[in-house]
Amino acid sequence: MLSNYAMAQDEKNSERQQPSMEQMAQRRTDEMTKKYNLTEEQSAKLLELNKKYADMRPMGPRLGHRQGMRSPEGKRQHQAPDSLKQTRMKGAQRKVNFQEMKKKMEEYNAQLQTILTEEQYAAYKSDREKMMRREPRQGRNQHNNNDNE
Repeated sequence: MLSNYAMAQDEKNSERQQPSMEQMAQRRTDEMTKKYNLTEEQSAKLLELNKKYADMRPMGPRLGHRQGMRSPEGKRQHQAPDSLKQTRMKGAQRKVNFQEMKKKMEEYNAQLQTILTEEQYAAYKSDREKMMRREPRQGRNQHNNNDNE
């Protein structure tokens, strides 16, 4: 019976589709419009900005986030690096990717600042800083060590 449940979950998860970049940009725009009380004009400009930067991880899909690589059947495939050299190359690539993402985020924020009022942008910055400082969430598969006490 447990295996039937697991199979049903796999089927359910494989049927779920990732939202498109445009849908993600629209959702992000809707959330910010509501949160920061944007005008229709601001919202329209923000939507264009969010579409332009939809590939940024903070607002884009979190593909690869705790997913690992997937086979055509949707099964996880964990790939170990073949050598220390490959591991170092991957680390260097992550650093490059981080620098590129940081630059894009700075560009996004500079353009966002031209759309929002000073008060709105200050609230946005404050929210971003709070988000960056908060503790990472515990994963679904991680268990609290205090459960056994």
